[in-house]
Amino acid sequence: MKSKFFAGLVLALAFAAGPASARWPLPIVNYPDVPVVTSSGNPPSAARVKEAILAGAAAKNWTVAQQADGNLQATLKVRGKHTVIVQITYTPVKYSL
Repeated sequence: MKSKFFAGLVLALAFAAGPASARWPLPIVNYPDVPVVTSSGNPPSAARVKEAILAGAAAKNWTVAQQADGNLQATLKVRGKHTVIVQITYTPVKYSL
């Protein structure tokens, strides 16, 4: 009797542990028209904004590819299981993710 109870308890815990350990989904957040700010207060060129985006992405292990329309596509692979792809548009005064 005890062994059946123990087996049932183990099965119940095994089935409960799966959903209990799953993480809640997080919402996708867009960042439209974020202003570009420099320490000098002067607006940078589009090339300088692109350089800053590339440097920031590389510092966080993102890979960035130039798209045909002039935008950037940043990709991050997490533990070989998940992939995040972000479209980045930019001008000298703002950028959007």
